[in-house]
Amino acid sequence: AGEESGTLPLSLTRLADHLEEQARTRNRVRSALTYPLLMAIVAALVVVFLLTFVVPKIVGIFSHLGAALPLPTRILIGVTDVLAASWWALLLLAAGAVLGTRRYLATERGRKARDTLLLRLPLVGRLEHLSALSRFARTLSTLISGGIPVDRALRIVAPVVGNVVLSERITASADRVVEGATLSESLRPHPEIPPTLVQMVAVGEESGALGDLLYRAADAMDEETNARLSRLLSLLEPLIILVMGTVVAFIVVSVLLPLLDISQIVR
Repeated sequence: AGEESGTLPLSLTRLADHLEEQARTRNRVRSALTYPLLMAIVAALVVVFLLTFVVPKIVGIFSHLGAALPLPTRILIGVTDVLAASWWALLLLAAGAVLGTRRYLATERGRKARDTLLLRLPLVGRLEHLSALSRFARTLSTLISGGIPVDRALRIVAPVVGNVVLSERITASADRVVEGATLSESLRPHPEIPPTLVQMVAVGEESGALGDLLYRAADAMDEETNARLSRLLSLLEPLIILVMGTVVAFIVVSVLLPLLDISQIVR
């Protein structure tokens, strides 16, 4: 984009800012997930210890006494037995699924299906949408400010947005611009382009400040992305802890119930 518009230094500066923001975002995600992941590892070790050393002894005691195990314990033992007997099949199935998915995503149809799904996912879909739109607006701003014709600028931007669905919509908009439509008119029919962005484009076309308004729109979308990401991370941390706590609590209850039953039998 910088070479096409003759604004390579400006483009590189904006790219550096964008990469720095991405690095900050990755660090925030890592920091937010460090504690829950440590808790998950500790919980997994506790589960392995209970299933390996405690549960087999309890099963042996109940078998010796001829007593029936409580339902939660029977469920736990059943799941453990299935995993122990079929771990190799599950591993092969997981490996096959990963390889098959990677091959499918290497095709154009697979990439389109992936990007369509990403846009529709709750919470994450909105982040993907905003991120792609920000790249679209920021790159288009650079090109238009450098004097590149709108249709040519759209075709350069299309592969940059990082989402096949939005790329197709942008390419279709470029075709409409060639036919005589304005940029705002070409973007308006596509539901993936927010009405607020279309309105800002229309205002920019009338005021002659399209490049500046697109850049401001990109900044606004980046701010919204960061705010949504912060909220998502604040929800994700307690959610992971809650899930792992529930699993560990179920296993602990499954272990304690037989011990209580044994104490009653002994009495």
